[in-house]
Amino acid sequence: MKLPPSDDPDFPVWAREDAFPIAPAGYGWVDAKRRRHSCDSLEDLATAIRSDRDGSLTLVWTPAKLRMILPEELAGMGDALRSARERWTRDDLEETTRRMRWFGAVLLFFAGWAFLGGYVQSGRFAEQAGKSIGVAQQVKFGLQFMIASTKAGLALLMFVIFAFLPWHQARQRRGKLWQWTEEGIADAAPSIRFETWLERQRAPFTMLFLVLVGAVALAQILCKWQTEGFGALWSLFHNWQGIDAAGLVKPAYLHGQWWRLFTAPFLHGNLLHFLMNAAALTYLGKRLEVFARWP
Repeated sequence: MKLPPSDDPDFPVWAREDAFPIAPAGYGWVDAKRRRHSCDSLEDLATAIRSDRDGSLTLVWTPAKLRMILPEELAGMGDALRSARERWTRDDLEETTRRMRWFGAVLLFFAGWAFLGGYVQSGRFAEQAGKSIGVAQQVKFGLQFMIASTKAGLALLMFVIFAFLPWHQARQRRGKLWQWTEEGIADAAPSIRFETWLERQRAPFTMLFLVLVGAVALAQILCKWQTEGFGALWSLFHNWQGIDAAGLVKPAYLHGQWWRLFTAPFLHGNLLHFLMNAAALTYLGKRLEVFARWP
């Protein structure tokens, strides 16, 4: 595709011809860690693109281009790109399917444990009250316990976010392979160019906040470890320490502890809460810092 000039204000920076670095001499490609790999010819470059197993080949260069470009922007690479994408989507689908099984097993365990607890406890409560209860009622109580279980709910949320959605996206990418024609590659190039450019941008303040949030989370876990020992491992999924001391407890804030507005964002109630906030900070924080700059 033809790129707009570097000084054209009507186009975003990632779409301009100077979005990527100046190309070295000869042929070559750049991996996900920004390491440069030289090639002897265009055929060698095509082989490298075809052999890319996980999308780690991000940019390429040739003597015909002043700057590095996407593999999708290099003419004549359609067959190599389709071959790499076919293998990439297949491996991705296999990996996400395995993840579905693991997270599904965890979900079944917590849901089954909650159901069993409700089933057994309902029978005990009925026995203590001197009443009889049928199996159907015990099943009903078990289902209610399972639906109300925090651990089962967290397991379901983790299953959806970390297993089902990646698996669904992998299936969609696999199903759209037939669209990966020369025309389809040209249509996809702008969005791939944006994601590649964004990935290469630095976001130091986002990383700083991630480090601070991680350090506070570690301190919460260590404090829990001091009071509970190995029991703190089970507490990873609920009731981390520090919320009462520095969290946004409304009565304390209303009585003048305004500093809680600054300490509360660094605290988390459990492991899933931390992981979801860290993921959101990584995704949204970098975009905010790159496009609005760090202030």
